[in-house]
Amino acid sequence: MIINYLGIIPARSGSKGIKNKNIRKINDKECFRYTLDPLLKSNVDKIFFSTDSIEYLNLYKEYCDIKKDVTFDYLRPIDISNDISVSDDYIKDCLTILKSKGYIINNFVILQPTSLFRTKEQINDVLTYHKRCNYENIKSVSFVIQTPYYMLYEDNKMVIENKYKNRQEQKNIYILNGAYYVYSLENYNKNIQEFNKFIMPVLEGFDLDDTNDLLLIESLLKKY
Repeated sequence: MIINYLGIIPARSGSKGIKNKNIRKINDKECFRYTLDPLLKSNVDKIFFSTDSIEYLNLYKEYCDIKKDVTFDYLRPIDISNDISVSDDYIKDCLTILKSKGYIINNFVILQPTSLFRTKEQINDVLTYHKRCNYENIKSVSFVIQTPYYMLYEDNKMVIENKYKNRQEQKNIYILNGAYYVYSLENYNKNIQEFNKFIMPVLEGFDLDDTNDLLLIESLLKKY
């Protein structure tokens, strides 16, 4: 079976900043569902939920549409589920599992569950943009809130040497927000690093990392 676009949700357990962050209820809704719900309504063909936790997997199965799911009973191996594991570990494991089950993946998009402001329209826009860019890599970014042009190291040296006289002359600076990483399987296998930016509003690209973020996100989601 050919999957044109596979959505991968990486949701390992063991987060340090917020315990069980990926299933933490935020306004009476588990964190990962803010990614899953719009993804189910989007043009992504199939969904793979990459977790090392049976509790997480069972919650995912409770809310996922079986017609879109290709996770089966997969649990991510312990040796690629620790703090020093890299994204390539779970991506390659996912692709290997699906290949062994007869699936052919053309493209895939990684959607971390700590980005909580997605919509199905935005996901579809990202996929359309990927096609329009001739299937070159896509990474989502946001404008930085605090410009590094005025940031200092501990020894008072500037992080970026600021030669500009005013803000208007400064180059735009973005931050990778982790909401979307889109690859064709061909580009991923060739380890192509170049990418196109998918620019998101700052709030939509906000990432849940610690308890301070949690308070802000809870408030924003009530008004979003």
